[in-house]
Amino acid sequence: MSFAANIKYGILHTCEGAFSAQSHGRITLLILCGVLAGAVPLSSRVEERGENPGAPVVFVESLSESLPLAGVEKEESPAADQPTYSLQLDLSLQNLETVPAYVFRRNRLQTLQLNGNRLQTLPPAIGKLTSLRHLEVWSNELQKLPIDVGLLTELESIDVAANELQALPKSFGRLENLRVLVANNNRFESMAAAIFQLRRLRILNLSNNQIKRVPQTIADLDSLQELNLASNLLVALPDEVGQLSELVDLLLFANQLTRLPASIGRLVKLQRLDVRSNAIAELPPQIGELRNLQYLFLAENNLQVLPSSIGKLTELRHLQLNANQLTRLPATFADLHNLIILFLNDNRLTRLPADFGRLVNLNQLYLAGNGLTQLPSSIGHLQKLQKFNAEKNRLTALPSSIGQMQRLRKFYLDDNFLQELPVTINQMKGLRLLSLKHNRLTHLPADLSNLRGLRYLYLDGNPLPEAELQRLRKLLPNTAISF
Repeated sequence: MSFAANIKYGILHTCEGAFSAQSHGRITLLILCGVLAGAVPLSSRVEERGENPGAPVVFVESLSESLPLAGVEKEESPAADQPTYSLQLDLSLQNLETVPAYVFRRNRLQTLQLNGNRLQTLPPAIGKLTSLRHLEVWSNELQKLPIDVGLLTELESIDVAANELQALPKSFGRLENLRVLVANNNRFESMAAAIFQLRRLRILNLSNNQIKRVPQTIADLDSLQELNLASNLLVALPDEVGQLSELVDLLLFANQLTRLPASIGRLVKLQRLDVRSNAIAELPPQIGELRNLQYLFLAENNLQVLPSSIGKLTELRHLQLNANQLTRLPATFADLHNLIILFLNDNRLTRLPADFGRLVNLNQLYLAGNGLTQLPSSIGHLQKLQKFNAEKNRLTALPSSIGQMQRLRKFYLDDNFLQELPVTINQMKGLRLLSLKHNRLTHLPADLSNLRGLRYLYLDGNPLPEAELQRLRKLLPNTAISF
């Protein structure tokens, strides 16, 4: 061996030791030594791992970035001469039908991304990657996983979404460190028994499958924080779901649920409950125990009444009740004083509670498609409201208190029976859009001088005389008027 070769070999040997020690300074020395030895080009990209600015710098390699080591024999693959010390390998979108053999010699690999390829299976050699912590194989053609995946005991997350999986191997239950399992958009008809052995699992996404039932063993996943079973074929939930005491997000929309178990009230950490597009006819009174709930989505169900306990959900920010069959709201409804967004459209409401105006934090209110004949005078207390849709009701007049909503920017009143507007509408200085199409208006208030910010005024389908239209054009020269 020549003198130069000996020097190069010595430098690389020192670098390898530096990396094994995982010292911040030695990692930097490793990169510098690689450059001196001709192993790493100066233009090579490095990436800082973690949020800590002092975290070690490591290489992130992809199929298009080869960082050859001097003295290391090349393999058959064009990318086979990449460094053995890289912690992340991204082979996504390479049209791969098989995983290159060199991948399984990367025994220190921690993150492997194989997304958007044409893989139908993973080879048994995947079990050799015993340091792997994150595995992504979404959007392939996987029909099964090898039993050897159970050897990846350091694995913390796996994403196999958008494949053709129908089952998981029993060995999957050995992944004792798994925190995240994403397997949506596959062909599962049941929840694999191995899943319930994953006691450290925090996120489970099995949405968009064909799962028909949730077994009682769901209670074994007592570390679960997010459960997504949306877009399946569920008709019921077991009472044991109430034992998931750490649950923060529960997503069950687009199933066939007819009820929620009373035990749901025990999910005291729950912040988001989404059961849109089911067939739920009533809510259990225990729903009022979800004191930390901030997002409740109940749209497109068969609800006719709400329990009075709903008023206890004082942390609610966003409530969707649209497309149900509600005929009235409970007296406690106005206790939801932290609500910001409220959907009540497409129900059968004929009136609102007199104290509806206590919802003082509302920013968006949707009441379209009901049978409302009037709005309560307390509506004027909604002074934070910026978008208000009350079209397709039976309103004949608006309360004068409407003028107090000076932050309102968009006001939709189409398809009602309004014959006139209160003069206080001139106080609504924040209005940018006012839509009054298909009412019975013959004139608007004489004074609209404060509506200087109004950009769009829709009057189509009203019996307004031409003289009134001419007056409005002069009064609101900067407003686009449609009639």
